Amino acid sequence: NLGNQIMTSPFELSVKTQLGGGHSISGILVYLDSDLQVYHKYGDEIRLDSNQSGKLNEPNFSYNVQPVYEYQGVVYELIDIEVEHNGTLQTIGIDDLVGGFLSGGVVASGGKASAKITFIYEMAPEGKITITKSIQNYNSKFREQYFDFLIEGSDGQGWTVRLKHGESKTIGDLKYGSYTISEILPMNYQLLSMTDNGSISLTKENPEKEVVVVNKRSNSGWFYDDDYRRNIFGIRIVTVW
Repeated sequence: NLGNQIMTSPFELSVKTQLGGGHSISGILVYLDSDLQVYHKYGDEIRLDSNQSGKLNEPNFSYNVQPVYEYQGVVYELIDIEVEHNGTLQTIGIDDLVGGFLSGGVVASGGKASAKITFIYEMAPEGKITITKSIQNYNSKFREQYFDFLIEGSDGQGWTVRLKHGESKTIGDLKYGSYTISEILPMNYQLLSMTDNGSISLTKENPEKEVVVVNKRSNSGWFYDDDYRRNIFGIRIVTVW
């Protein structure tokens, strides 16, 4: 009785008896008929997942397992998946994840079937984008004016930022990839410049970027004008006889 243990195939069996003064048999390799091994490789450390390992689901010898992204309080990013069926490497990878699970079936060979799945991770990227707001002809009269920004990642994720003149905000824990920054421009303001026109890329070599957005207040707004002008009218008196 081996108890509730996860046995990987093959495993080595040693037997010791008390018959005749104690005899032992060792070095016997035992192969499981329906073996499922799920591993997680975090950096250089490989760990057996005892919750997902065990036997394949019979009679079709199928499996349904999922990655585990957090280990010892650190969040990792899945970068690859290695799958072996009956010891043969398969062309199965990240693109085969459906709903967060990797599913598949193994064709039995010689009455036995085995699947070994290794999820491979690297530490999740820590990209950062800092947005800084500046008004060229700043007037403290408009110090409560807010400017809204939309940050969109190539993976479909998005963030919003609201800033006043002279303020900055940093968005962290971003994946490496391309990002687009756009401004919802208030009336009576025009955009003068934006770093890289708002299109930036975060990489391992350059994980942090700052985007400086410069606006200028103008009097070409749609509905009102804050400037005061003095109008002088000339009057000419015409006498009609």
